[in-house]
Amino acid sequence: MKTIPTHLGWTFAACLVPFLGLLAFLAYAHGQARLLSTPSTPLLWGLGAVGAAAPLVRVGIVTRSVAARASTLDLGLLLQIYGSVILIFASLFALLQVSGPAPAFTGMATVWTEQSATLGEHTKALLEVFGESAYLSVVTVTTVGFGDITPASGLARLLVSAEALIGVGFMSLVLGKYFAYCTHEPRAPRPGGAP
Repeated sequence: MKTIPTHLGWTFAACLVPFLGLLAFLAYAHGQARLLSTPSTPLLWGLGAVGAAAPLVRVGIVTRSVAARASTLDLGLLLQIYGSVILIFASLFALLQVSGPAPAFTGMATVWTEQSATLGEHTKALLEVFGESAYLSVVTVTTVGFGDITPASGLARLLVSAEALIGVGFMSLVLGKYFAYCTHEPRAPRPGGAP
């Protein structure tokens, strides 16, 4: 059970990096009295690598180890992996939304507007983007899809589709693990101690 809080905490911390990095960018740009319309591409790629790619690799490794153990059902770890997928895609959706002046998702808040904004207004908009990204991620991974936030770019459609497929695949894994656990019969030792 000790690995669950450790893994969840690590994923959560890594997924906060894009938000904190963008806050630092906004504070720096406002401090210089000149705000660029969007962060640079290398900054966004770096934030995406730390905030999404690294946790995704870790989730893949943990999921593979869970899938390899046929006779055990670690529900807490499975739920934590599911939550990690939500956080990772929320981070990616938010980075995509702030990556340019045109929104990647319709119905979601935007940070960059035509008129100049204060640091407080930009911070509030960034909080809204990350909150709505988390909501979109939950709605997508559960395949509910209310339609209030929709992808507007090709990359956004690709990410939303990937998360929906991962959500369905993961639920298949969970159900498979559950049924394997329920039907698993431990082998009785053979006479004479032979395996």
